[in-house]
Amino acid sequence: MKHLDTDRDVLPAWMTSHSVAGMPELNSVKKNKAHFNAERLAPDILKEFNTTQTVGIATELLNVAIIENDHENAGIAAQFLKNKRFLSPSLIKLLHNSWDLQVPEKPTEHPISILKKQLTLSNNNPLIWVDLSREYAIFGEKERSIKAMLAALHYANDHRWITRIGARVFVHFNEPDRAHYILLKNPSIKADPWLIATEMAVSRKANRQSKLLSNGRNLLESNTPLIHMSELASSFGTLELLNGAEKKAKGFFKQSLLAPNQNSLAQAKWAERNSRLKNLVNVPLDSNVVAYEAQYWEAYSKQNIPLAMDFAKAWYNQEPYSSGPAIAISYLAALLDDYKLLLQITTKGLIANPHNSTLKLNQIFAWIASNDINRIASEKPDLIDKFLRTLNLLAEHDDWSLKAHALANTGMFHYRTGNLETGRQQYNLAEEIYERHAPNFRFVLLVNHLREALISDANWAQEIMIKAAALSKNIDATENPGALFYFRKIEKLSNKTGDWLIKFKHEGATHLLADELSNEHSNTKQITHIDLESKFWLPERFSGKEIFRPFTLSSHPTKNKP
Repeated sequence: MKHLDTDRDVLPAWMTSHSVAGMPELNSVKKNKAHFNAERLAPDILKEFNTTQTVGIATELLNVAIIENDHENAGIAAQFLKNKRFLSPSLIKLLHNSWDLQVPEKPTEHPISILKKQLTLSNNNPLIWVDLSREYAIFGEKERSIKAMLAALHYANDHRWITRIGARVFVHFNEPDRAHYILLKNPSIKADPWLIATEMAVSRKANRQSKLLSNGRNLLESNTPLIHMSELASSFGTLELLNGAEKKAKGFFKQSLLAPNQNSLAQAKWAERNSRLKNLVNVPLDSNVVAYEAQYWEAYSKQNIPLAMDFAKAWYNQEPYSSGPAIAISYLAALLDDYKLLLQITTKGLIANPHNSTLKLNQIFAWIASNDINRIASEKPDLIDKFLRTLNLLAEHDDWSLKAHALANTGMFHYRTGNLETGRQQYNLAEEIYERHAPNFRFVLLVNHLREALISDANWAQEIMIKAAALSKNIDATENPGALFYFRKIEKLSNKTGDWLIKFKHEGATHLLADELSNEHSNTKQITHIDLESKFWLPERFSGKEIFRPFTLSSHPTKNKP
């Protein structure tokens, strides 16, 4: 099971338009302005709405009023949509939680169908096009997703958030050069720290040198509010880290954390995992902070696997189009021996990311762990051949980590089919690759090999157990929290009698054991998270109106916990 993520960068999360409302990115970089667009559109849309009260105009008024911090007009539109009950997927949750409407928690229609209906009433609304593009991406519809995003950019090519998300879309579909072109077309590209931060990240994805570095450095030295500088400083920190200048990188990351957002927090955790920069930030796990990706990594680093799973699921709900949270959930599911969940999440992840090799390998891992391979081999030999061809192909991959992952899965297959010596050889080959390229992660491979040797009752299982136990005492717990968690699980299961396969499937998969193991190494309390789409955070000024108070940071703290 692969869990490395060396290619993360400071790219914006692609959330729905409603869920980003009130975030600092939508505010003006300059003080005393409510929004980076000087011209306010809500009053004109209100005039049109008063003349022709339709759902399409009301939706447009709500979107624009929220972005412009116009709580009065947003309230008018929200009340109309409440009465009509013709709502987008995210607004259904929003209104349901705020006003306790008797509406279903899930839309009765497909999200794409709802958004298309909204477009028939308001075809020039760029926010609806952005949300439609996102829905298409979730279902792996590349061309339709791109077409919808191009429509959004056509109607709002100077909009900071839409430009950044447009670039994110093309990076998602592995077209970084096109993403870079989208960014350069924005007239504010040379003076906007949010856009420059994204341009730097996209340039790295496109293997090109950013031409806006001097602009970015000048902004970092200006008196621009810190919240607008967070991603830019993080992007410079990433650049210096990739260039091997850890001391310079540390300074930039520290600057990014003076007023961080979700992205800069997650990037700081990435830096901790992929360099010698440790303890940059301790992300709160039981506060008002909504930073699911960073909180997932924080909980995982503390070996609190059940809590990490909660945050990984919340991260997936926030970014279901991305392979990152799907891979995270699949890895944690393996640690919890929850192969049903592992199979479900990899299948979902491959719909949005059909060419992701890690998800393919994790899916094969889940499939092998969940089935009687010998029975399937006799009933469906073609299916077995298909999986083995995939493994053999990836075992020849130029990426050493994918190569090792494929060899380990092949070893698992042979162990499960009774070819113990061949299985052992495949795992040993994978271990040699880790020894050459990432010796600190060799323990991960060894623990997986140990599981298969125990299940197969191999003569050398005890030898691997002794080897793993010795290695566990000399490794950094922050580098291998998952492997250490699973090895401690094996140690506890060793004290129980019975067949190892049954022990892993039953006692090893219980939340009771997982909680026990987590509590031994973490004092973090279990918390309940919400789906980010059920809340969208409005500026403080909205708190004066009761209808919006649950969605401002002034609401009761317990309501804001993830």
